[in-house]
Amino acid sequence: MNDEQLNVGLEKMKDINEKRNEHRKKTFEKAKVCKQCNTNMVYIYGEMYQCPVCGRKELSDFGKVREFLDAHHIPFIEVEGYEGDDIIGTISKKASDQGMDVSIFTNDKDMM
Repeated sequence: MNDEQLNVGLEKMKDINEKRNEHRKKTFEKAKVCKQCNTNMVYIYGEMYQCPVCGRKELSDFGKVREFLDAHHIPFIEVEGYEGDDIIGTISKKASDQGMDVSIFTNDKDMM
């Protein structure tokens, strides 16, 4: 597989992930309720929820993970529009192409 084929594959994955993220975004919007005024909170993708009534903000799970990693100086890779399994697969492929031994252990059903 050459770089051009890899880029085409990544673009296809990006399209699929955008559709999946839109679905998840709608699901998250319905699931989060403001603890202060019992109103559905609005999800601001990848960062936080905000209550449209009282303005209360709460970090999303992604925001909490980012905050934890930053606080403990743990490096991470994040690419907008791609899920973790896409990033792991791309980095693993490039490492393998350079002669490195690569193993991935996951229970993610759509990994690769």
